[in-house]
Amino acid sequence: MNKRKIILILVEGASDKTALNLIEKFFDNKNLKLYTTNGDITSNSLITINNCKRKIEEIVDEFREDKKLNKADIYQVVHLIDTDGAFIPDEYIQIDNNISGFHYSLDNIIAKNKEQVITRNNKKVAIVKKLLDTPNIYRKTSYRLFYMSCNLDHVLYDEINLEADKKVVKAFEFRKKYLKNKIDFINFFKSEDCKANGDYDTTWKFIQKNKNSLRRLNNWWLFLEELENN
Repeated sequence: MNKRKIILILVEGASDKTALNLIEKFFDNKNLKLYTTNGDITSNSLITINNCKRKIEEIVDEFREDKKLNKADIYQVVHLIDTDGAFIPDEYIQIDNNISGFHYSLDNIIAKNKEQVITRNNKKVAIVKKLLDTPNIYRKTSYRLFYMSCNLDHVLYDEINLEADKKVVKAFEFRKKYLKNKIDFINFFKSEDCKANGDYDTTWKFIQKNKNSLRRLNNWWLFLEELENN
């Protein structure tokens, strides 16, 4: 791993960055930089399998322009997403007319409109699979995709349907808890409570089966372990 160049880590939002940017401090010799994608690009209505790679490049371009960097200054792009239960079979989608938006459990996605969930899931899955088959951007810059499941709040706080106004508070609480403890920070993601076992390919195959994408799991620990050992 080239320590002189930047490893750019893309996360979905500001609260995600608040909770996770301790890794910039813990691995300061690796030149890590967290940057937000301002939402989940795998669920964005404007993103398709045909333009998702270009969208990643556009986000990286925004970061480069802000920091006055060249393409060659980025060694690797690491992209962290939520699975949002998107890989579940349609039979595990339930209807509830009193639900606003999507509600997640360990067994189901609940919403007013089943077809809306199916459409979202199919689109997200297609984009995720496309990105998993994208080893590079800019032709030479390494790109890898990691996940939190069912979402980051689920993994970090064990709250699968956390209200938006509580995300920032929870993020700062998480950051404060691990502020001075690198080992515990890493071990949290490697704990049996939320760790998807196996190597990179194995963890991705596993999360796509049955109802696994609703479970509290992450393969982010693989990246942390890599940082620790290299």
